[in-house]
Amino acid sequence: MINFIKQCACTSTTSILANKGRSFLTMLGIIIGVAAVIIITALGAGAQNLIISQIETFGTNKVGVLPGKSDDQGAPASAYGIVVTSLKLEDAEAIKEQIPHIEAVVAFANDAASVSWQSNSYSTNIKGVSADYFLVEGGKIEQGRPFTDREIKDLSKVAILGYTVKKEIFGESDPIGEKVKIKGHIFEVIGTTEERGTVAFQNYDDQVLVPIKTVQKILAGVDHINLIRASVDDEKNIPEVEERMTMLLRDRHDISDQSGDSDDFSVRSSADALSIITTITDALKYFLAAMAALSLIVGGIGIMNIM
Repeated sequence: MINFIKQCACTSTTSILANKGRSFLTMLGIIIGVAAVIIITALGAGAQNLIISQIETFGTNKVGVLPGKSDDQGAPASAYGIVVTSLKLEDAEAIKEQIPHIEAVVAFANDAASVSWQSNSYSTNIKGVSADYFLVEGGKIEQGRPFTDREIKDLSKVAILGYTVKKEIFGESDPIGEKVKIKGHIFEVIGTTEERGTVAFQNYDDQVLVPIKTVQKILAGVDHINLIRASVDDEKNIPEVEERMTMLLRDRHDISDQSGDSDDFSVRSSADALSIITTITDALKYFLAAMAALSLIVGGIGIMNIM
């Protein structure tokens, strides 16, 4: 047996040395292929963990409503920047009032603009928000105060600056009570938020919060909203909340088709997002594992040809 092994080793070594160029290229292909797959697999696992941790940090008890229909495994067109006007502020108010297990609901009307003070100017995201913003999204006021209910309802020109916006425009100066200009309109700064960074791929520091109706009627000139997000009292109640949201919005939007094909909105939970992301990244891992096996097979065939 030992002699057989020695004979095989000698034969293999002789064959490899006799075809140095082909042998080198075959081994190089195997090394590069396997190394690349290992690196990509590691990066894929790291990206999956990052995405999952971001969503878990944001909270797994959230349910969102986006305008526009989507299938079970995809996102609606509005998620890709296409304007869909099917959601209204009244939809968010109805969800808060009529659906059990809802703790708080925030509606968003998004815009973008330069915010200026004296000679300083900074381009940022303008977030029109309703009263429950901090209850749903988290975060804290660092200076000043949040919006009052009257300011939310009365088209008040008041603003809360994100941490980065405050630093870029005011530096170390106290912004509370100062006037900033947004799209030619004067807004009073009533608060700033604590530094928070990026959570669930949203930069909470690079934004200005404004009462939602003020953004709709004064800044953007629209009557629709971009997103509704609700927090649920317990994760186990999320399926019921999603079903009730769907039925309520179909009724409000005069949609009689119960199959979902005619829906002009999409209801998604944090758990749905985690499931979709896990499915996609797991499929990617299996694909890369198959590529690794293929690389080894091809390399093995190359060695056999040498011999």
